[in-house]
Amino acid sequence: GMDGFASEGRAVAFSPDGALVAASGLIEAVGGHSRRAAVHLLDARTGLALRRLDLREDPMSLAFLPGRRLLVGTRGAVRLWDLDEPTLLASFPVLEGIGWLPTEEAVSLAADQAGSLAVVGTQVQQE
Repeated sequence: GMDGFASEGRAVAFSPDGALVAASGLIEAVGGHSRRAAVHLLDARTGLALRRLDLREDPMSLAFLPGRRLLVGTRGAVRLWDLDEPTLLASFPVLEGIGWLPTEEAVSLAADQAGSLAVVGTQVQQE
C-alpha cells in the first residue's frame, strides 16, 4: 500500500489539468491503535506525495475546482481548500430540507469547469 494509507480510502479525484490526484484515506499511528482521516495529494505522473490535508472527519467525496482548489465532502460539511495555502479556506454545512443534520454525509461531489457551481449528493448515516 501507499505510505500512510490504511485500507479505508473512499474517494479519489483528478485535478482539471490532470497533474494532481487527491485520494482520501486513514493514517494509522504506530502500532495501528489510532487512526486519523486525511486527504493525500499526489503527483499524477510520478505518484509522489506532495501534501497531506489532515481532517477531523472521514472524507467521503472529493472534487477539484479550477485554481488548485479542492472540495472535500465529510459528515455534516463540505470543506474548501486552496492547495497553495496552509489552512482551510471555507466550510459549508450540508443541509437537508430546511435544517442541518450532523449525520448527513456528503457522499458525492461535482463541480462545473468554471468552478462556479458545485453539486453535493448526500445520505443520512443511520446510527
